[in-house]
Amino acid sequence: PNETNTNKRVLNVAIVGMPNAGKSQLLNTLIGTPLAAVSRKRHTTRNGILGVRNIIDSSNPKNSSRVQKTQLCFIDTPGFLTVGNARRENIMRSLMVTANDEMVNADVALLVIDAAKKMTED
Repeated sequence: PNETNTNKRVLNVAIVGMPNAGKSQLLNTLIGTPLAAVSRKRHTTRNGILGVRNIIDSSNPKNSSRVQKTQLCFIDTPGFLTVGNARRENIMRSLMVTANDEMVNADVALLVIDAAKKMTED
């Protein structure tokens, strides 16, 4: 379709949560491809990982020449850590800051919680 008849939309989504909550697996599922490494080992994700899903909707029967394009930009982030946990696990400060930075720069933060784990103050 002609560029003037195209409506583009972008949504930046930061996927955040505790370590091993399933953030990378969720990213892979949302974009439909295995982009982020998934492991039982904590702190596999060290930097933000960008995964993009494009959605094209041309199902508007009133105006078939108008195409809606939506781009969902998902950022998989390292798990949240308290300062005490980071020291105990010998984790770099940069890992702690990455999730917060990505969340601040996103339009929406998607909090992932592992329903099988007990919630604690950590």
